Amino acid sequence: MGSTTLQLPESVVGALNNAKLATKASQKVEFLGQLHELLIRSEPTHLDAVLSDIVEFQVDRAESVRKAVIGLVTAAVQVRCTAGIVQQAAACLSGLLADNVAAVVKQSAMAAHVVVRAGLALHMSAPQGSADKDSAWTAAQQLQAAISSLATSSTDTGLRMAGIKMNEQAAILYTAPEALALPDAATLVTTADTLVKVLGELLKEPGVQKLPGPVVICCIKALGAVVMQRANMVHRAMPALIALATKGIYRVPTSGDGMSPVAASCGTALKDILNRVMRSNTEATKPWQNRLNSALRTMGAAAVAESALRHIERHTARLRNTEKRKATDQGGPDAKMSRGSTPAGADSSVNNTPARTPTPTPLSQQQSGGGDLLSQLLSGNLGSGDLVTDTQRILEALVKGEQTAAVEVRGLGDLVLLQEGLAQTRSPSPLGRPCRGAIAS
Repeated sequence: MGSTTLQLPESVVGALNNAKLATKASQKVEFLGQLHELLIRSEPTHLDAVLSDIVEFQVDRAESVRKAVIGLVTAAVQVRCTAGIVQQAAACLSGLLADNVAAVVKQSAMAAHVVVRAGLALHMSAPQGSADKDSAWTAAQQLQAAISSLATSSTDTGLRMAGIKMNEQAAILYTAPEALALPDAATLVTTADTLVKVLGELLKEPGVQKLPGPVVICCIKALGAVVMQRANMVHRAMPALIALATKGIYRVPTSGDGMSPVAASCGTALKDILNRVMRSNTEATKPWQNRLNSALRTMGAAAVAESALRHIERHTARLRNTEKRKATDQGGPDAKMSRGSTPAGADSSVNNTPARTPTPTPLSQQQSGGGDLLSQLLSGNLGSGDLVTDTQRILEALVKGEQTAAVEVRGLGDLVLLQEGLAQTRSPSPLGRPCRGAIAS
């Protein structure tokens, strides 16, 4: 820490001193965890002054302590991507690649992905050159090369897979649109081509048949990822996948074929990748459609190939229909009106037609059924001389007038109610129970 000790919080200084003075591995891991909490979550600006002291723990005899250092260094790069921190992290992980414990080496290889991305980001931020950033970028490239070599040099299955994943990620990073705009883009593309070529060489026979199944599957998926994510690398990654399927080294497993579980898993992985690429139907993969179709059929996946072809046909039809609708929306002398659309102002437009409202019946029409009869009875013109009979006739006329108004205004429900009222009004005996609204005699 040197002269920066006085500027550091006491909690950071105390945790770091306790970690150095601890004798047990569990205690060191505990204090390193405290530093992780203090520096990563609370005060990342102090990482520049403390990281060099933390990196010293990479030579600790305890495996758990070395793994804790890997986690802290990786987190430091993520929260504070400076040239100094990236360079120290790359040096730390490079040293741990020579560890005698495979688990530590594998964790270092996986953590290196963060450092390589950070180094490339620093390089992009200073395309014209910067001493500190150039040093950090060089350290990140050296770390990537060391891990990529594990794909072919290591005898451990996990480490070989870590090297294959680094080849995949580095090839994708180095051919990104932002990387292709750098002054040294040609160098990056050449490196990416070399990394993809290594993956293709691993899948060639007779070597591929001697590889562990997980390594073969990891390599197939890595090439598939490059094809799906980088159109400018399809011509590099695709031939190895097509050749592996065409030569019949791996086939799609079927019931009773006697295929080993490893071979069946490899065949399934290869079939899935070829199916994904074929269904993508991008501009970069379209020239490979016939070879993909043939390769899938050769390895016993004719049904998968047919399904992919139908998917492409449906997708093409949808695109064609979409283009037609866009052309119709833009209009033109030959453009037809789409279904459900009508020009604004057209009289037949459903959307422009206001909702119909009931028209009330004029008062004169409402009284035509019962009002005229009532006036005639009151004037004595139609009187029968029997008060009950005359009253019954008045009620029937009034109910008939209300029934007509209900049809025009209130609807069928009220009409039923009025009809029931009319039935009650027509009592067989005028002297029986008086109906509702009757005039008492």
